[in-house]
Amino acid sequence: MNTITHSIAVLPFTNMSNDPEQEYFSDGISEEIINTLGQVANLKVTGRTSSFTFKGKNEDMRSIGEKLNVNTLLEGSVRSSGNRVRITAQLIDVQNGYYLWSEKYDRVLNDVFEVQDEIAKKIVEMLQITLDGKLVETKSREQTQNVEAYQLYLKGRSLIYKRGKFVFEAIPLFEKALAIDPAYALAYAGLADAYSIICYYGLLNPKDIWPKAIENAKQALQFGPDLAESLNCNAVISLTHEWNWDKARKQFLQALELNPGYEQARIWYGLYYLQYVCAMHNEAIHNMRLALDTHPLSHYSNSTLAISLLVAGQINESIEKAKKGVELEPDAYFAVGVLALAYEGNNQFEEAEKLLEKALIISNYHSWALCMRVVVYTQWGKKEKAIEDYQELLSKSAKQYIQPTILAIAAAAIGYDGEAIKFAHQACDEHDPFMVFACKCFPNSKALRKIDGYDEILKRMNLID
Repeated sequence: MNTITHSIAVLPFTNMSNDPEQEYFSDGISEEIINTLGQVANLKVTGRTSSFTFKGKNEDMRSIGEKLNVNTLLEGSVRSSGNRVRITAQLIDVQNGYYLWSEKYDRVLNDVFEVQDEIAKKIVEMLQITLDGKLVETKSREQTQNVEAYQLYLKGRSLIYKRGKFVFEAIPLFEKALAIDPAYALAYAGLADAYSIICYYGLLNPKDIWPKAIENAKQALQFGPDLAESLNCNAVISLTHEWNWDKARKQFLQALELNPGYEQARIWYGLYYLQYVCAMHNEAIHNMRLALDTHPLSHYSNSTLAISLLVAGQINESIEKAKKGVELEPDAYFAVGVLALAYEGNNQFEEAEKLLEKALIISNYHSWALCMRVVVYTQWGKKEKAIEDYQELLSKSAKQYIQPTILAIAAAAIGYDGEAIKFAHQACDEHDPFMVFACKCFPNSKALRKIDGYDEILKRMNLID
């Protein structure tokens, strides 16, 4: 058996160009090195979110290594001018601060992809990472060879990470990249991710958006069958739209085989498939802890582990991880909502209410937070306020798309069982993605799951015979 003894964090390369717009380009080089190294067996690679926490900070390398729990760091810089690029890279031993290796690359801009691969290969050589007694070979990722398309993709992906309105801003950037290179798998995966996010957040009516997500995911798989991003974007669609559980499981596992540290795939497989769909709590928590191990400073990994622990009844650690998520990203809608959910689970209703008010402001009164407040008010014994929020949800649904699962959860919470089941069946008719989250063990859907006739919903979702 091979034991992982080597670990590395790739810090965001410093942009040395005069143009601040090149920031995402230098960030993208760091991210692609992370993704390439993530495919290397017997090497633990810290995820992008955690590594990028130290962007622009002049912190001691030993301190960074301790916080990320790694024994080596890669730092560097990028300076581009016209058709030329200079990339420097240094590999540092965290324990003593010594440079294990450093190199400077002066190349034409189109050679940036080769440089990324060369750096990854050199790291494997310097760390002597072996598998079965042989030096591990690095594997190049499918990639465009057009730098302009690459830069557009990087900017689009940086916007995707921000969620909310930025997802809509990312779409034309991916489209422009594909207009330049119609075989660019990562850009197709970026588009598929953007459209899927719009669907499961209920930002637009999914019936108009799913066809775009599906088509782009297919193209991603056609042009990049060995990319974790391609398999993951298809797995998300298999899970949340098709409700094809076996297919989703296989695609998630294939993505994780290609890149075990890929945060999106690990969390979606652990929380959304293993726990929400299969109610396999121990296996889910194990996967969530794996995600946190490689992304220790990610609010997303901390917050999703908090949900997983809450669902499994481990309330104290759930609150601890949820607080960490908010500490890392105080204005992240997801993190704030998760801490409110954890407080609700511990009957700390006043604290939950305050956080939900913040979540509503952050998200421009998104329906998820409003629905959560209906549940909190009901459990708190403030049914009149709960009914007011439910009526607001109904009023909003007459003017804009509101996920029927959200309406079902809110109706069930205040005891409107008939309306709740009606909305749940509507969710099945439309394959509302949020129904996958609520179907078996989501905390706020307890009242919905207790209603007579709910078994019929599970049958329609192919979750019971």
